[in-house]
Amino acid sequence: MRREERTMLKFINSELHRKFGKAPSPTSVRFWQKFVAVHGGDRTPEDLAQHSERYLLPRLYEADLPLSDILNIYGKLDIKVDPTAVKKIEKKFSTKLRVLDNRILGVQSENTTFE
Repeated sequence: MRREERTMLKFINSELHRKFGKAPSPTSVRFWQKFVAVHGGDRTPEDLAQHSERYLLPRLYEADLPLSDILNIYGKLDIKVDPTAVKKIEKKFSTKLRVLDNRILGVQSENTTFE
């Protein structure tokens, strides 16, 4: 993951923490206009929105972020996750995730079993 992408994901996560109610859409140009105003860079908001939708969010499981940030983004944006991504997250963080209908519900606690 490139440094710019890590900065983008941190920005998404911070915006999700700041907002109450409906989460901002990191696939919208308006969302990335704020990013460009804060962080600058050579890419346009349109390019960032497209990159976010086509590349960054589909590969969120590979992000160099804490598990809590990754789970926050998946949850607040209601992103579906495939079984391969779940296994990669579980291996990377040595944990077991609770998943229902291809959505991560959280981390399975050691004292809880799910059938």
